[in-house]
Amino acid sequence: MNGLETGILGLMGAVFCDYPTLIYTSGSIGLSLWFAETSAELLLAINRCLELLNPKLAHDIFKGNRTWWLTVVPSIYAVILSLSTAPILFTGLYFSWFFNPYVGYNDDFGKIYYNHAHTIHDTFVIFGLSAIYITFSVLLTIRTNSYSTSTHQPTLAQKMTFMQVVIISFFNAMAAGIYIYMQTVRISDAIIIAGTYAWLFAH
Repeated sequence: MNGLETGILGLMGAVFCDYPTLIYTSGSIGLSLWFAETSAELLLAINRCLELLNPKLAHDIFKGNRTWWLTVVPSIYAVILSLSTAPILFTGLYFSWFFNPYVGYNDDFGKIYYNHAHTIHDTFVIFGLSAIYITFSVLLTIRTNSYSTSTHQPTLAQKMTFMQVVIISFFNAMAAGIYIYMQTVRISDAIIIAGTYAWLFAH
């Protein structure tokens, strides 16, 4: 939805009034997937950090079917939020998704068309991911500097996996921050496009 459909609707210059059912349904699904993906990413970040810092604890928490059961929580959370809040809606005027169906015509920053759950969720994503990775980086630096033997050093595969999660988290945090900001003030087209690309790059 955030790639192919955004591109097609953007090339058509579509706005909510042109395809209300398609855009509303896609916005609901897209918002649900955003909630699920970013919540699951917090679990992934915790998992990756534990894998490096305490593999036994990571194994105890995430072994076997426990991983599947842990991912059910973000899925249920995402469905509940998407069914109980307003969806994001596409506008070809800015080639992006907004909560206000009239953005560009009748701007309504933070008044009627505002999704509080989305803002709270995205704020938690930004600060949650930052807290996890700052804590992890400090602990990893302490651990790496305190052991001289190679048996306690993270492997290249562990470091690369960690970097992958950090990069994905960076793009998710960037998209979350821009989408929070977009709900409250008018921003430049370049920042709107940056938010859309960050959303794309995270997937």
